[in-house]
Amino acid sequence: MAYRLLFRNYHFKEVETKWQQLWRNNPIQKRNGEKFYCLSMFPYPSGNLHIGHVRVYAISEAIALFEHLKGKNVLHPMGWDAFGLPAENAAKEKNIEPHLWTFQNIFQMRKQMDSLGLRFDWDREVWTCMPDYYRWTQWLFLLLFKKGLAYKTEGYLNWDPIDQTVLANEQVDENGRAWRSGALVERKPMRQWYFKITEYADELLKGLDKLQWPDYVKEMQRGWIGKTKGFAINFAIKETDENLSAFTTNIEGILGTTFILVSPEHPILAKMNLNEEEKKFLETIRKKPETTRKIGTQIIVISSHKAIHPVTNEEIPIAIAEYVLMTQGTGCKMGIPGHDDKDLKAVTGSPIDVKKVFDKDKLINCGEFTGLSISEAIPRLKEILKSKDAISPKACYNLRDWLVSRQRYWGVPIPMINCIIHGHVPNYRLPVMLPQKGDDLVEWRTERCPYCGTPGGKEIDTLDTFVDSSWYYLRYADPGNDFDIFDREKAKKWLPVDLYIGGSEHAIMHLLYARFIHKVLRDEGYLACDEPFSNLLTQGLVLGKTYKKDGKYITAEEATNLEGVEITHEKMSKSKKNGINPLEIIEEWGADVLRLAILFSAPSESQIEWDGGLLKTMKKWLGNIWNIVEGELAENDEEDYSKWLNGVTRSFENKKLHVVIARLMEHTETVKTKPTKQNLKILLIILHPFAPHFTAEAYTKIFNKDITNEKWPIEALTIKKKH
Repeated sequence: MAYRLLFRNYHFKEVETKWQQLWRNNPIQKRNGEKFYCLSMFPYPSGNLHIGHVRVYAISEAIALFEHLKGKNVLHPMGWDAFGLPAENAAKEKNIEPHLWTFQNIFQMRKQMDSLGLRFDWDREVWTCMPDYYRWTQWLFLLLFKKGLAYKTEGYLNWDPIDQTVLANEQVDENGRAWRSGALVERKPMRQWYFKITEYADELLKGLDKLQWPDYVKEMQRGWIGKTKGFAINFAIKETDENLSAFTTNIEGILGTTFILVSPEHPILAKMNLNEEEKKFLETIRKKPETTRKIGTQIIVISSHKAIHPVTNEEIPIAIAEYVLMTQGTGCKMGIPGHDDKDLKAVTGSPIDVKKVFDKDKLINCGEFTGLSISEAIPRLKEILKSKDAISPKACYNLRDWLVSRQRYWGVPIPMINCIIHGHVPNYRLPVMLPQKGDDLVEWRTERCPYCGTPGGKEIDTLDTFVDSSWYYLRYADPGNDFDIFDREKAKKWLPVDLYIGGSEHAIMHLLYARFIHKVLRDEGYLACDEPFSNLLTQGLVLGKTYKKDGKYITAEEATNLEGVEITHEKMSKSKKNGINPLEIIEEWGADVLRLAILFSAPSESQIEWDGGLLKTMKKWLGNIWNIVEGELAENDEEDYSKWLNGVTRSFENKKLHVVIARLMEHTETVKTKPTKQNLKILLIILHPFAPHFTAEAYTKIFNKDITNEKWPIEALTIKKKH
């Protein structure tokens, strides 16, 4: 026999090839029960599946098949997040066009998914780089523009010097490095397109309470949105009609305020007569990354203007401070050097007063308030400030509008025309197609204004790929629609997604953006639900055994001949030389053994330190079951398995897949002791979501039926004594 034997009389390559060919043209039939939308995050087509892909898709299909066997009408689609920088950069290195590189990778990864026996609803497949998809991404942009939620403005932005594009704040880490390239981010003045996600900040925050998501993911989103309740206190600018609004959570701090600080990006500065030294300081600070500015203490006092203290009526200095950010509060804060270490350091050596007004809970050195407790002073301060219309309640958010422009070719063209007379004009001739090649942009850009015919130009920036992925789950409900983004009744049938499965690295950007777009479409009447994803399962990373010698990563083969090698488990990557090719495992052990091993290794949310040791265990277990299949089987036994079935079902419903497998391994021993068709049937049906090829083959052999048409045995297969 040409095929490797997994165990006696079972040739896994032959069996898996057979069933994969059958499944390719015969998708799982929909049932008439309640809907269950099971979705795993669609991948970027890099060319090869890695072991992390195997884990998320094995989880996804196991749950989808479980719900199908329970009689639900399951939607389990797949597609490709096909635009973006990696494809463009890789294509440049290989001297081919990005679309050719992307298409090649999709075909390769689809073939690999088939080799795992994954049965997605391929008739609903979407590619974000195809015009029939991205015309609706462009339509979505125009909808936001019409609603005033898409706008273009100038500002100092995060610039990735390696990938040569701007980045949203969410795409810069706490060390000031770009999320993809790892380059230190620079700050550059540019005009860019934004989505006004801040309009939905409060609803995005409140909506988290209704979601069945991991607590840490919800906390990450709460922290990123960052709502803080406080007060806006107005300081009049002397001899002008302008005010500076400083945000504070502590009204009493105004008694120690001796100067006002504004962000270098504050719009008030455009109305001030700054001298050359002040302008130079401003430009220098604006170019610094925010992460650097947060720890700085440089300020410069504006020479031409003073503010009026709303309580004492004294004139106080206005200073530009590097550590005051427009992304926090109002971009203006009260300077309290007597009680704020950073403010104190900033004014050291300057003529700005340092005034101490707090001695524990008592006030000192503050006129009529001296001797009062803080709690006694606050109502009186509020009265004074209200009498001067200088205070109002205010909530501030850390969340800032979503920067969506990207200076790259391989992305969705922004459907706008720049007219010298009418400004930014929507281009409704969708799809606005990408030029055939990135070098064709000059000729491609030429376009006349639809209003006046003036020669203008198409917008040459493309959209952030997170725009593509912010709505793909909606297109799965109606992927062939040429007349609308999707049919509203079909969306109502399937939405929200009942279970969304993916990595925790998307806790902020993708999940937050998808929630925003979902709410916009809801407000337009396209959706009947408030949230896109009811439940979220964040699978843990698969870590590979990693070898280091003298601080350098080496291969496992190199490590065998060396002494003093450091062995750890780290996230798999090419640079760490610890990647595991799942296709090699499939070749040696089969897809079912791999899927079982990876699902049994740990709870779905936990990390796995992969070493392949469980492959032998899963092989041996399946071998034991196959021996039962080929042995003598009685029709029934007299046992009642309902309690065991209820426990297994609850474990499955709670997504404790490793527990279900453990219970099945225990039940195998029962079946070996009492080899009946009845308890073998229970075993095979419950095992099917984990080892589909093996169970399909065994079930056909014993019962001559398609196992996917069977029902979950919680009721149908409970043994009852009738005699």
